[in-house]
Amino acid sequence: MRSRPALRPIALSPDREVGDAERNRRVANRLVVPLAYAAAVIESVQGVAYGRAATHALDAVIRDAQAADPLAPVTVVVPSNSAGLAARRVLGASRGLVNVAFVTPFGLAQRLGGAGVAAAGQQPLTDPVLVAAIRVELRADAGLFAPVAFHAATETALAVRYAELSRARPETLARLRGAGAPRTRALVDLFGRVRARLSGCADEDTLARHALAAVGAGDAAVRALGTVIVHLVQPLSPALTDLLVAVSRAASTRLIVGLTSDGAADEPVRSQCERFGGEQTLQSAATIAT
Repeated sequence: MRSRPALRPIALSPDREVGDAERNRRVANRLVVPLAYAAAVIESVQGVAYGRAATHALDAVIRDAQAADPLAPVTVVVPSNSAGLAARRVLGASRGLVNVAFVTPFGLAQRLGGAGVAAAGQQPLTDPVLVAAIRVELRADAGLFAPVAFHAATETALAVRYAELSRARPETLARLRGAGAPRTRALVDLFGRVRARLSGCADEDTLARHALAAVGAGDAAVRALGTVIVHLVQPLSPALTDLLVAVSRAASTRLIVGLTSDGAADEPVRSQCERFGGEQTLQSAATIAT
C-alpha cells in the first residue's frame, strides 16, 4: 500500500456567501489540498464550479501529473461518455493530449475486470439478453406480475429494477426479501431467479468484483492507469465506489468535485465524497458557487 500523504488541514465554510471576486479567486487558486483518509488515499481534492472552471482544473491536474514526464499515463474517470468526449475535445483543441485516457466508472471496471470475466468463462450482460431472461422467468412463474406479465413495458421496467438490485449488497437484498411489502418480495424473488439464469453473464457488480481482484493482485492493467483523476464526482453504486477506493490505494488519485453552492443540489455529490473519504473531503471540496 502506498504511504499516506501528510495531512494539511483546511477550514472552509460551505454556506458562507461569497462575492464574484472571492469566488473567482478560489477557482483560480484551485484549492488543492493533500488529504489522507481511512477508506481511501486521495492525494488532492479540488472544489470547482461546473463548466469552464472544472475544465481548467482538469487541465491543471493533468499538466501536474505529466510535469516530470509528458508521456506519463493519466486516466480520467468521467461521469459519462459524453462528458469525457467534451473534456477531451476542449483540452485537445487547446494543447493536445498524450497518453490520457477518459473512462466512465463502469468503463474502468471493464478495463480492469475484463480479463477476469473472460477467464471465468463469462460474457458481459447486454440489455437484449437481460430482457429475454426476464421474459422466460415471467412465463415460468409470473406471481404478482401475472396481470401485466405479457406487456413489453413490464419487461422494460423489470430490467431497470434488475439493474438497481444488482448493485445492492447481499444484506440489503436479504432485508428486502424478509421485511418488504409483498410486491417488493416478489420483485426480489424474480431478481434472484433471473440472476441465477444469467450466471454465465457478468453484470456491473460481478465486473466490479473481478476489477477489485485485479487491483488486489497488482495487475499490470492497474499499473498502466498511471495517475487517476476522478473528474466531477457523481453518485456511484456501492460496487463501483469500492473499486475507486481500492484504485486510490494502488495509484496516485485526485478528485475534482463540481459544486453549485445549492445545498440540495450538491447533496448527492457530498454523499459520494463522504463515501470516498469522510468529512475531510467535504470540508475541502465545499467551496464555490456558480
